[in-house]
Formats: sequence, structure tokens, C-alpha cells
Amino acid sequence: MSDTRYVHIEIPEIGYRYDMPLDLAACNEEEYIRITPVLYALERREINIQEFQYLGVYALLNLEKSEMELPEEEKEDAMGNIAMLGENLGQFFYVEGDKVLVKRFYTGNHVGRISSLFRNYYGPADFFTDVTWGEYEDGLNVFFEHELNPDPELLIRLAAIFFRPKRFGKRIIYNEEDVDKRIKRLKSMDMRRIIAFYFTFAAFHLYLSSSNVRWEGRTIDLSIIFNVMPGEKKPKESEFNSLGTKSQSIMLANTGIFGNYDTLRQTNLWKVMLVLYDMRKSDLDNKPKDND
Repeated sequence: MSDTRYVHIEIPEIGYRYDMPLDLAACNEEEYIRITPVLYALERREINIQEFQYLGVYALLNLEKSEMELPEEEKEDAMGNIAMLGENLGQFFYVEGDKVLVKRFYTGNHVGRISSLFRNYYGPADFFTDVTWGEYEDGLNVFFEHELNPDPELLIRLAAIFFRPKRFGKRIIYNEEDVDKRIKRLKSMDMRRIIAFYFTFAAFHLYLSSSNVRWEGRTIDLSIIFNVMPGEKKPKESEFNSLGTKSQSIMLANTGIFGNYDTLRQTNLWKVMLVLYDMRKSDLDNKPKDND
């Protein structure tokens, strides 16, 4: 395979062939779920880059440390091979100052389900096409809280917002009052999948806030909703903190476009984003520029 997103591993003696992914976008579901907890530990400084290189290879190749004692020469060869493969994993992250940050790519939801013996909770469709505005607003609030004060409990809450049982092939309607019940149940489920979804959500938000999407044959730049554009007058700084997405919700509810606040929260995320885009575009078209 010539794709630079992979490194080809082959052991002819045992017929082993594997293309090891070199970034999150190249991972399949199982690889994504195995590598993201290691990346989470790296980003939180629980391990250093060298430790990540070893643990990352073990995760991607789905290896477990053997309890069997090997001859010293074989052990050195094995560790040397692991170290050599680990040197390829630099595309998973980048260094910014004294921080090591994961490169986040969104290509779809890698975590379709979180399960226990008796329960199945299902996550959003690819590109969050079945997510409501209220669901996303609550999830974003938890996500930003975690970025300020990292806590695994917040990751569980984030998953509890988006993962729900299905009825008639669809996730049940989002109700924020049910989140705490799911948190209790998710605590006993696979934490690797919960961490993996955190990276999926982070990558999706980055995609949503900085990318172009296609709609009715046209390219729409959703980043204008979130950013001050070139030539635009910057808003005056306030001594008070903004409500963020909640502020957008209040503004939209006041317009009545989607009905009252409760109705807005049950509206599809992408419908709301398109209206926000249209309102922001109209505002930019009519605003005086810095050089006017």
C-alpha cells in the first residue's frame, strides 16, 4: 500500500500482514477505540511521547504484553521493532509550546454503540445528521467544561447526552432529564469507547466551526458563524462573559423562527446551523467594514 497514512507490516513466516494507520482519519472503528485512550493520556501528560510510541503500537496492533520470558536477544529484537514502528506515530499529534495536542480529523462517527451485557446505547449518525440543537448545545457546554478542567466524569456525561437506546431503528428523543440515569449505567461500560467519542465530538465541532459544506449545489462556509471575518469591525469587549451557544439559542428563540425555546431545542442541528449562517451572512453583507 503506497498510502502515506499507513505503514505496511509483513511477517512472511507466519503470513501476517497489517497496514498500521498513522493518524486518526486512517483508523477503522476498532483501531480508533484502541488508540484514543492512549492519545488522551498523552494529551493530559499522563505519559510522554516516547511512552506513547510504545503504547500506541501495542494499541494499534492489538498486542498484549506477554508474561512469557523470552531470551534476551529475542526480547531486544522485539522491543527494537516496536520502537521502530513507534517512530512513525508522530502524525497523530503536534507540539505547541509545552503542550502535546492530538490532530483531530472528522470523517464520520467511529463509535456507533456503547454496550453492556443488558443494554445498548447508540450514538449519532455520521456528521450528526440526527442530532438536535439542544443535544448539541448541552454537549458543547460539557465539552468546553472538560477542556478547562479535564475530568473523566465529564466524558461520561458527554457520552450520556448523545448515546441513547433505539426504538423503531432510531435513537429515542433527547431529554436532558434522562442524562443522569444514563451516566450511572455508562460508568460500568467500556471507558475506551467513551474516550473515543470525546475525540469524535471534538473533531466534529472543529469540522463544523471551520469547514465548508455543500448545500443545494453550493459551498457554504460555516466558519463565518464563529469567526470575525477580514475587514469586519471587531465587537467591543465586554467585562461580562458571553453565554456562548446558549446566547445563540436565546437570540433564535426571540426571533420565533423555530418557535419557542423548547421547540428550538428539538430542532435538527443542521437546520439551525443553516439559519444561523443565513442570518450571519445577511449581517456581514450589511455591516460597515473597518476601512469604510
